[in-house]
Amino acid sequence: MADKETSNKKPKRRACAQSKKSIKRKTWYYREGEYFANKRVFKEWKVKKLEEKKKAEAAEAPKA
Repeated sequence: MADKETSNKKPKRRACAQSKKSIKRKTWYYREGEYFANKRVFKEWKVKKLEEKKKAEAAEAPKA
C-alpha cells in the first residue's frame, strides 16, 4: 500500500480559485491546474490573470 505522505496526488480544492465559492463534484470546471465553479468564473479569472501579467510587464519595462 502507498502511504499518504508518498502520494504525488494534489488534494482537490474545495473552493473555486476565483470566487472562493464551494464546488460540488457535479459542477467542477478544471482548467490550468485550478478548480472553478463554472466556465464564466474561469474566463473572469483568466482575464484577471492576463491583466496582472500586463501590469507586471509594464512595471518592468524601462521608461524612456
